[in-house]
Formats: sequence, C-alpha cells, structure tokens
Amino acid sequence: MEDPTTKGAGARWLELLLRGVPVEELLRHGQELGSEGARQAGQALQVKALLQERSRRAGELAALNDIAGHLLGMRSPTELLPEIVTRARHLLRVDLAYLALARTDDRGRDCLRIEVTDGALTPELVGVELDLESGVMGWIMRNARPRWSHDYQADTTFVRAPEADAAASAEHMHGTLGAPLTVRGRVIGALFAADRLPRDFSEEEVTLLSALAAHAGIAVDNARRLAQLEATLEELDHRSERLAHALHWDDRLREVVLRGGGITELLAEVSSAVGSPVRFVRHRVGEPDPELPPVSSPVVAAQRVLGWLVLGREEVSEAGRIALDRAAPTVALAAVAHEAATEATGRARDLRLIELVTAPPDAEPRTRELRLAGLDPTGEYSVAVVAGRGAAVTGHPAWVEGLPTEAVVVRHHRDALVVSPGDPEKLAATLRAAGVTAGVAGPVPAERGLPAAHTEASEVLLALKVLDDGPMVATRRHLGIHRLLLTELGRDGLRAEVERELGPVQVEEQQRGVPLLATMQAYLDAGRSPSRAAAALSVHVNTVYQRLAVVDRLLGPEWRQPGRSLDLHVLLRLESGLPTLRPALPTPR
Repeated sequence: MEDPTTKGAGARWLELLLRGVPVEELLRHGQELGSEGARQAGQALQVKALLQERSRRAGELAALNDIAGHLLGMRSPTELLPEIVTRARHLLRVDLAYLALARTDDRGRDCLRIEVTDGALTPELVGVELDLESGVMGWIMRNARPRWSHDYQADTTFVRAPEADAAASAEHMHGTLGAPLTVRGRVIGALFAADRLPRDFSEEEVTLLSALAAHAGIAVDNARRLAQLEATLEELDHRSERLAHALHWDDRLREVVLRGGGITELLAEVSSAVGSPVRFVRHRVGEPDPELPPVSSPVVAAQRVLGWLVLGREEVSEAGRIALDRAAPTVALAAVAHEAATEATGRARDLRLIELVTAPPDAEPRTRELRLAGLDPTGEYSVAVVAGRGAAVTGHPAWVEGLPTEAVVVRHHRDALVVSPGDPEKLAATLRAAGVTAGVAGPVPAERGLPAAHTEASEVLLALKVLDDGPMVATRRHLGIHRLLLTELGRDGLRAEVERELGPVQVEEQQRGVPLLATMQAYLDAGRSPSRAAAALSVHVNTVYQRLAVVDRLLGPEWRQPGRSLDLHVLLRLESGLPTLRPALPTPR
C-alpha cells in the first residue's frame, strides 16, 4: 500500500514544477524533506530542465513557423533578404548572420555572392564572391547539406578560400554554421550563422537553421518568380499600350488614304503626331545612301528601299517612334502607287514622244500630241540620243542632273532619247560633263523638225561608235571630215576614194586572205609602231613586218610618210565604219 506521505510529497513536487518556481525553491523544498529530499530534488531538477528544453524548442518551432509565414508574405527580394538574416541571427542567438546566392560572375563562372548581412562589423562583407570549389560555402553548395565548424579560422578539414579567409578575419568569425537554400532539389544559395568565439552547434541548432534556410529558399524563389511575373505583366501592359497606340495610328493613316491622300498628306499627319516636321527622303538609283539624322525609319516595298522618313530633331517620344515606324509601310504603299501612276503616265508620254520623233518627216503637225508629250508646240528643241542609257532613265539617275527641268528623257530601245529646249551646244556640253556618249542635233521647231533631228542625232552617235574613242558627245559640226559618214553622197565618194587609194591592197587581201587593211590601220593607230600593232592584232611582230612589206610593194614605201600616212589613216577609219551605218539622210543643201 502506497505511503500517503510519499504521495503527498509527489503532488507537491508536481505543483512546484507546474508553477515554474526557481531552482532555489526546489532545492529548499528538498532540504525540508530530509534525507529523501535530496534525491527527489535532483529528479525534479531533471524534469525542470527537460520541460525548459521542450518549452524552448516549442518556442523556436513557433518562431520558425511565424518566420516562414512572414517570409512567404514578402514579395520584394530587396526586403526579403535582410529579413531572413535578421531572423536567423536572433533565432540562433549568434553574433553574425549572412546570406549568399548563386550567380554567374563577369567571367562566366558559377560562384556565390554574399548579398546581405546582419551584425557585420564592416560593410566589406557584402559583395564578396566565392567560388564553389573551396570553403564551407563551396562544400555546402556541392553537397546540398548543412555544415558547421567549431573554429572556422583554425579548421583544416576543407579547402581554404582566400576571399573567405579575408572576410572571416575582418569579421573575427570563429564558430560557423551554414545551411543550403534548396528549391526543388536545386541549391540556390546558403544561409550562415556565426559567432566571434569558437562554438559547437547542437543538432537542434543545425536542424533549426536548415529549416529556416529551406523556408528562406522557397521565399527567395517565390519572390524572384513574382518579380519576374510582375516584370512580365508590366511588359505585357507596355506592349498592349504600344499595340493600342499602333492600332489607333493605323486608323488615322487609313482615314488619310481613304480620303485620297498621298505622301504629302501622310507626312502632314505624321508630323502632327510626333510634334515635329517629318520629311520623306527618296532613295536615288545608282547613288549612295544619304547621311540620315538619328531619328529615321526606312520606307521599304518588296525588299526595295524607296527612301526614309526622317525627323529633324535628335530625340522622339515612344509614341512618336511608333507613329514613325507605323507610317513607313503606308508611305511605302503611297509611294508605290505614285510610282505606278507616274510610270503609267510616263509610259504614255514616252510613247507619244517616240511616235513624234520617229514619224515621217512630212507628217502633219500634232499640236495636242506635243503637249501631251510635255513639249511646247511653239518652241524649238534639240535632240540627243545617248548610247546604252535606255535602262537608266528611271529613278532620276545622276547623268540627267544637269539637264533643264523642261527636258524630256525617255527610253528608246537600248539608248536614251533626250528632247531639250534651246541650243544643241549647251545640251552637248551638259551631256559631255556627265561622261556619256551621245549624238546631238538641232535646234528644230517642235511641230515639224523633231524626226529629222532624231535621225541626225542617231547618225552622229553611230559615227561616234565607229570612231570608238571612248565617251564622246558631238553634233554634226563636231565630226569634221567624219561627216562624210552621215550622207549617202559622202559615203559613195568615200567608197570611190578608198578604191582609188587602197584598191591594190583590197585586191591582194581578197586573193591571199590576209587582213592587210586591218594591219595598216593597227600600225597607224599605234603611231607606226610594229610591236604595238602586233600586240593589238595578237600576232607576232614578224608577221606585221611581213604584211607591211606587202603593202610597201603595193603602195610604195612613201605611204608611211607623215602626210601620206595621215590621209590613209583617216580614210581607213572612215572606211571601217561604212558596213555598220544605216542608209543616211539625203545630203543637206
């Protein structure tokens, strides 16, 4: 049977423990119980210590849960990270706490960067970058497990890191505990607690910091994702606003086009939108791109640059930039439509002009057609035929820059046809400065003289091609003796003169099949140098000597004398052009 005295003593001990009385009161109660009281007091002290430990752990867990909820409610990384280290320092009752996050340094290497501290002596700890191959941090990142050191500065169980050692020395760190920040099996950083004296960390403390680090990792990842989400939403809002601006601007441009507006009206609308004059700089075929101001937008159609929309000032608002960029395709459509209309009108005008200049000389005057072709029926005009420039009359090429604004330039087969008011000498000088080859004729009255002038200019050009002296521009007067090529009478006389002077050579050439006339011309073209003549004919120089000896036998050696050779040289050049010439005009009276 239980002793009532013992039962009452146990109830008294339980009462004292539940009241949480100090140790002194428990010892005093034990003394009051005599010899048995000392043993009971020892047991009571053990129970009190156990209750205190459980109370402390319960408090830590409650604090940890409170911290976890608090961290998860924080959205800004800049506010979250300092809160984590502050809570870690107070929870583990240490001198210093800091947090490092994984990142890639400027050289592309993975590292840990200390982002925030609490309790640091100096600000130098923040920003320290440590590689993942050394130090306690590197071990934790590689193994994804917590680790502590009784005295970090004296610990030789891990690879030392100079940067970490310098930071530990500056902060007088000794006892150190670190735990990984893990999210879905991936380590994103580490949380550290440190004392400035050597210290052993209990299993409960390691577990406590690990739990806090786990909550911190989730909170950091959530904050990052939320920040990314907010940035994405902000970007979406920004793009939606840009799209709304663009759609509104498209509506305005569409209204301009539907009203029948062209490039001028579109530019006025764009200028109104950006608050500054906007110009359309056309791209000119065959010319380098112009120097553009800082604010410009290319106008492109079918991968062809038509020009640029340019703004006079160096800065423009985002709305203005949108207006400029959105206007470029509409201006391109307007420019293409304008080009098409201009081309259609131009083709009709060009066809009329070609009909006028190729009409029979005795055709009736066509006043209306002259006006539709861009000419003044009462005016006088000069006509030029420019060799090989037929494909280069569109896009306002550089070679037509110097022509009068009233001049009309059209394509006629491979050549370009120019009909310009005024003196033919001025027209010839302008074309000569442009570096082209052209025959020029005129001036003639528009109503009756254009066909004859066109024929004469064509014949002059053909004569120039026969002479083949590079880019040349000439009128009939400039041809000198070569004017013989322009009339049938002159050509007949030329043929007779060739037969009289060079007949024996022609007969010998036909009989022997040797190009004696070509050898003579090459020899005279080369300044009477047999070696250069041989190079021009692509034969050996001895062959040239042999052929010249035949000519000496036929014409006599005096044909090589300066005066005689000059006459023959001119005759040979004129004769070489005869087969290529069309039937000429009647000899002018």
